[in-house]
Amino acid sequence: MKGPYYLVIGSVVALPETPAAYILGVKPNNSVYVGRSDRNLRERMLQHLRQNEQNLSIVRHAPTIFWYQEARSAEEAFSLEFTWYAKFAHPCNDAVPARPRPVQSAIPRNW
Repeated sequence: MKGPYYLVIGSVVALPETPAAYILGVKPNNSVYVGRSDRNLRERMLQHLRQNEQNLSIVRHAPTIFWYQEARSAEEAFSLEFTWYAKFAHPCNDAVPARPRPVQSAIPRNW
């Protein structure tokens, strides 16, 4: 796991555009949200910046730091997220993590 990093634009724009799991926190020992991105961590974390955040619980808890771990696939990101969900506090998560949707193949079935 990489971090902690400050949850600011400079840190977020430097993130990879890969699947990953992440934790938002207010102090190094106080996590408030566990999440994942199935495709693009940078894009997902931009949504968590204060001016963009839509989850009112996260807004109230005002996370200032984050950790993350890249994954090779959406399924691996889900596995990390689920493990961290079970291990760390997460008052802003309102549901158990759901599995990623299957990727639709671009290859026709009769090919």
